[in-house]
Amino acid sequence: MIKHYRDASGNYLGGYDGAAPAAGIEVSVIPVNAGATWNGAGWDEPVVVVPVVTQFSSKTFFDRFTDIEKADIVAATLVSIPLKIFYDTMWGADYVDVEHLETIAGVDALIAATLLDASRKDEVLATA
Repeated sequence: MIKHYRDASGNYLGGYDGAAPAAGIEVSVIPVNAGATWNGAGWDEPVVVVPVVTQFSSKTFFDRFTDIEKADIVAATLVSIPLKIFYDTMWGADYVDVEHLETIAGVDALIAATLLDASRKDEVLATA
């Protein structure tokens, strides 16, 4: 019969069929996560921190725009120097950071030029 153990600090040691681990203290409740810690009455599950991704390749970022938006943006770069600078900077960068002030300003410029509807701003600048 498998028995489950923790150490004196409350760290889960695992399930054992046979001899108990050295200094193992048997517990009657199995944790959901092996990284859990016994608090005397139950298991404290570890906090899982999900990293927020803010940096994307230029292609991945540009793919957030619809085909019509892409065509309008490219056409606008032929007549608007600020939009051309934003566009070329985006493609020349190692990555596009959706939280960077220049990226946000560029998206705002697209909105101001009516190349992007303001309702799409959050979607275009979304983190992953």
